[in-house]
Amino acid sequence: MRILLLGATGTIGSALFEALSAAGHALVVGARDPGTAQRRWPQTSVVCVDFADPLVDRAWPDALREVDVVINAVGIFDAHAGQTFDALHVAGPVGLFRAADALGVRIIQLSALGAEPDSRFGYMASKGRAEAALERFDGPHTIVRPSLVFAPEGASTRWFALLAALPLTPLPAGGKQCIQPIHLRDLCEAVVRIVGSDNPPPRLDAVGPEPITLRDYLLAFKQGLHLS
Repeated sequence: MRILLLGATGTIGSALFEALSAAGHALVVGARDPGTAQRRWPQTSVVCVDFADPLVDRAWPDALREVDVVINAVGIFDAHAGQTFDALHVAGPVGLFRAADALGVRIIQLSALGAEPDSRFGYMASKGRAEAALERFDGPHTIVRPSLVFAPEGASTRWFALLAALPLTPLPAGGKQCIQPIHLRDLCEAVVRIVGSDNPPPRLDAVGPEPITLRDYLLAFKQGLHLS
């Protein structure tokens, strides 16, 4: 299949690029900085797509040409000037959903487990609003909602490692919260399977094989760092 991959330069997007390429799919990369993406993947088609640009909708006719599936892996954890949750997680993607739906292009939206439009957390609320918007379209789509993604090079994994390395690790509510982390490799495998499925689910909660408390998750980091 020919796949437009947005957010390919991020941790999850980069891993998806490799997994989808290995599965034999032809990729088009949509990037805010096409020059950097082209140098990284010189044999790959690259188009300029910037969700922060108010005129981003103009990019879709070229970006979606002859594309079978579009995967949106764009995401930020910290909003700042020009890179807001609303622009990158809601307004930009909704324009993409509209264009893809009109052209009959299947959509795979990378969201987050626990995303809800009324969440008090900006990241979760914006991802939830994008989910709600996508579900209003009739075209084929799958919303993938990963739990915590374990990836040594990932920002969230590095943050947990830093917490675990502190002499006194803060544990909100005693660290009894139950989480179910998923390895980046397993998340990519799930997306590859969705791409190749004739009847993909409209929604997938992507979690690891078993639940673990936050306390034990941080303890595993400590043991890995030889701190316990």
